[in-house]
Amino acid sequence: LRPFIFSSFAAMSIDIRPSFALDHWVEIPRIPWKGQDSLATIKECVENATPVVLEGAKLMDVSTWSDDNLEKTIGSHTVLVKRSQSEKFRYYDLKKNAGKFPFANPLQEEHMTYSQFLREVEGLEENGTGYLYCQETMSGHEEMAEEFVRWDWNWLIQNAVSNKWGLPESNELFIGMKGATTPCHFDEQENLFFQVRGRKRFVLFPFVDYNKLYPFPVTHPCDRQSMVDVENPDLQRFPLFKEARGHYTVVDSQDLLYIPYGWWHWVKNLDRLPVSMSFWSKTPANDFTSGVPRVFTEHMMTRVRRNLESMISNVNGPEKLPQTVAAMIDAIRTGGCTTALTTVRALLKEVRVADEQEQDRVLLAMFEGRFENDWQTMCEGPAGVSVQVVLFSLRGTSEWQAIAAPPISEVLMGGVGGFRRASCLSRVCRAVLAFDVKIRSSARVTGTNGLPMCISGGTQVCV
Repeated sequence: LRPFIFSSFAAMSIDIRPSFALDHWVEIPRIPWKGQDSLATIKECVENATPVVLEGAKLMDVSTWSDDNLEKTIGSHTVLVKRSQSEKFRYYDLKKNAGKFPFANPLQEEHMTYSQFLREVEGLEENGTGYLYCQETMSGHEEMAEEFVRWDWNWLIQNAVSNKWGLPESNELFIGMKGATTPCHFDEQENLFFQVRGRKRFVLFPFVDYNKLYPFPVTHPCDRQSMVDVENPDLQRFPLFKEARGHYTVVDSQDLLYIPYGWWHWVKNLDRLPVSMSFWSKTPANDFTSGVPRVFTEHMMTRVRRNLESMISNVNGPEKLPQTVAAMIDAIRTGGCTTALTTVRALLKEVRVADEQEQDRVLLAMFEGRFENDWQTMCEGPAGVSVQVVLFSLRGTSEWQAIAAPPISEVLMGGVGGFRRASCLSRVCRAVLAFDVKIRSSARVTGTNGLPMCISGGTQVCV
């Protein structure tokens, strides 16, 4: 990918590099779409397990996806809509709650017509709170038949065959409100993500950075989800995240983003109702019929780690996985032994990890920081809303803490973490400060000097 050119994106009027990116994160390569020749590009990326953006891809005719055409085609048809009180749309699957974790759904799912979805979006944009996201599987939508036949299935099938994938077996339509964010997660499939209209910001991490993303337990409804808030990571709780290798981009209309199997991805809508389509293909499992490989790749070992965790959950039962893991960690640190640890050591020997010290390193990296958390809080975010508090002072800095610190401390979900200076928004303001906090919903308090202070949902609060 060295000769590939990175686009300037000057026309986008937006920074491609996220404001929260760590210094070592890099931009995903972007190259022009070249039809059949682009098959070789994707093949190279598949072999190297690296993402790429193909600009100007011709998989679909994006001119047919205007608001009017889309509502005319599917407006009366039912779609799946997800509703969240915050901008975050956390995936979950209650069928995966083998661990019987206490779990409150972080969002609601409902079915409505596409036209109803649009009317509700308009209402929320005007005077409501909360977000909606349409995420609809395209199978069974006969009203889209004329649209489907125009897609470049020849290219898609050739690509699948060339890379020994299964044929594209599912397509999912994504249409969400501006600001709606999908927390970091990974899929166990290959993904060709086509942007029809509007813009989305992506941050990807390699599958092999699995331990650095601190996934929920495999027996939790949020399996395959990271507990790390990519935009505002808690590096004290999740210290390895600072080593995770972020790859970022912004996709616009006709961009085709290849997301390799297992790559973690975080996504945010930058425009009003951007439209996207995913083409997913499965890949065959590792074939060990001819014997266990002499060397296990990082990718293979990442799959092994997930399988080991599933096996450990069966030693004392899925409901006791946290206790089983805690006992294993304690045994490793004290030189002790448990039934689960004995079982896991035998399995690690089968995958060429025979040295006991190396086994300990593998196991501690797998489990530390993942089984000492309040999983419900990690799942839903704060039990309130995220806001940015902006303090204006007419007389200078002396009154900041007198006005702000005592009342805000009463409603914070966590510590303030310090002030940061912002640009002065008015000539009459001699000092302006801003800091991000998480508060309980609809908190209203009064400053200690009697000045009123109102904190409510949204992105900014003025005092």
